[in-house]
Amino acid sequence: MRIFTLILVLFSFHSSAALFGVDWGENIDKYGELTKRDEYYKVVTNSLPDHLLIAKQYELVQQPDSGLVKISMTSFEYSAFGDSFQHDYVELQDLLINDGYQTKEFRESELSTYQCIFQGECVGMLWVGVNHNDSVVTLEQRMNGRERSFIRLEVKANNFASNK
Repeated sequence: MRIFTLILVLFSFHSSAALFGVDWGENIDKYGELTKRDEYYKVVTNSLPDHLLIAKQYELVQQPDSGLVKISMTSFEYSAFGDSFQHDYVELQDLLINDGYQTKEFRESELSTYQCIFQGECVGMLWVGVNHNDSVVTLEQRMNGRERSFIRLEVKANNFASNK
């Protein structure tokens, strides 16, 4: 039984799985039309194998020599101060923590500050996590005008060049 448990633990720590049912390093052309941007390729799609119901669209980034290295998800819009906006954010954060991401940084919401309401463009809660293979995830609440908001999630593989 101990050997089985050890194998299971080792397998989970060597998994190449990203989020949403895709794998780091895979070719992204099966998810949509490739668009070349400088030194990488991008696909914008509204569906992935493990699709989130709150997701409006996903952006996948592939480097020619590394395959899939970055995934961004943008949610549908919410009422800026609605309960579902807060609930979905916390639920998504819990999902990431349960998936093995550990908190690296956390910032409380600034959505109700005078400056944020006046300008209408700011970040609410921000949570950054890292997992066992050094993939980094950023989860944030964003304002879109004074009344609307959305959730943005971005996850980068450990081999992603950060200047992209």
